[in-house]
Amino acid sequence: MLFQLLHESVGDMVYKALDGEGLPLEALADFLNDPNPGPHAQVRINVGYAAEFSSMMCMNDPTYTKPRKPDALVPFVDIQPRMDQINTLRIDTVESLADEQSEQTEFNHRLFYMMTTLKADSGILKTFMEKFLITFENSKDVPELIYVATYELYPVSLIRTGGSNSLGLDPAEGPLICLLLYASWDNSSGDSKVIDENNILLEAINKEVEAKGLLSPYRYTNYAFTHQDPISSYGNDVKAEVQAVSRKYDPEDFFQAAVHGGFKFF
Repeated sequence: MLFQLLHESVGDMVYKALDGEGLPLEALADFLNDPNPGPHAQVRINVGYAAEFSSMMCMNDPTYTKPRKPDALVPFVDIQPRMDQINTLRIDTVESLADEQSEQTEFNHRLFYMMTTLKADSGILKTFMEKFLITFENSKDVPELIYVATYELYPVSLIRTGGSNSLGLDPAEGPLICLLLYASWDNSSGDSKVIDENNILLEAINKEVEAKGLLSPYRYTNYAFTHQDPISSYGNDVKAEVQAVSRKYDPEDFFQAAVHGGFKFF
């Protein structure tokens, strides 16, 4: 039996917000910290540079699991001026939206992901964007550069599950937000500049967030860079449990030693 699920989204809502002004960051913090959040709405904000546009662009990805536009998403959808010629915001099936997402996959490029997690604070969200734009200026001469910062939400409705949480996240600690850095470029000659600049940015943000008591140890595996440790970020209990499973089903450590790359349990 085939089920078609309707969403309002991922269509991308594209607009310009020069120097980070015009980004709905306060609305994003309010949306995440809403004491009575709806379980059907989600939103992600992306700010990035692509050589083909020769400028910084903004893109909101609002998602709703019912075929309508809820009031909670209005600040992220009704933005002007926007670039209607490349907007894809719509009501559609999950299959169609997944196909659109897969078309954005890049091949034969250098790329990295790097991230941190914190409790939502509009001041920190603005500081992150200010530092991101400075970092971009230091890296923009790298050929064929795509340079993106993303605000991705982990609302309580997402953290809360019907059973145990294998990521060590506790809904009682409140909602979180992921600050993601992503870049791709053509040649290894740009590696050190792009990666080093983003490392400096992330370290500065982590120090500021930690000083405010807002830093979360959680690191999402798919977005973590090689120097980050997502397995340990799940907490001691979860890490011990997955290590015990590994010892039981992989006693010779084949997947720890023979598989290149990735994050290991030991």
